[in-house]
Amino acid sequence: MSNNIVGYSRFLATIQSKEISTKPFFGQPYIKLDQCIALSATYLQMGGILGSKHSDNLDSFIPAFLGIQKPKDSFREFFLRNVETSMDNMGIAAGFIDFVGENIVKSQDNGCNIYTKKIPINTMIGMAYQCAEEGAGLGVIYPEVLRDMYDYSSQREARLSYEIMENGYTQDFMRYCKECCPELYVNLNT
Repeated sequence: MSNNIVGYSRFLATIQSKEISTKPFFGQPYIKLDQCIALSATYLQMGGILGSKHSDNLDSFIPAFLGIQKPKDSFREFFLRNVETSMDNMGIAAGFIDFVGENIVKSQDNGCNIYTKKIPINTMIGMAYQCAEEGAGLGVIYPEVLRDMYDYSSQREARLSYEIMENGYTQDFMRYCKECCPELYVNLNT
């Protein structure tokens, strides 16, 4: 297996972050924090849906999706450790944007307007990647919680059905795998 796989989530986050960034005449490109929250929530959702779908094939899914190699123990154990922290941080969040927004607000200084903050592109890519990882863990370990989050979010926003979203995410992910990591694509396409 290729050791230089970037991972679908980081690859996609890099492209999307550059596409939506504001490019000032002077200074570095940035993304507004509200855009960052929305995009990160999408990665949480995507990671969860794909993690749930590929939970029986983690040895191929995780390297292709996150670009990480197998930890000392299993990927399931890796997610068990990490998803417990995410569940503890969930608080009253019920939807994807709630979860991401609540975690970002917790990490910000009090008294500032977080929605006017400018986030550097590399920070945005890191946030999206972290959300994809948390989502994948949630989908693998707690698929019913993920589905509840999706259903709750669907009530608040006009969303496609879970099955349509799963199909769309899967087609795009598999296209990436076929092109960038064909040795994993073979295992995932069964």
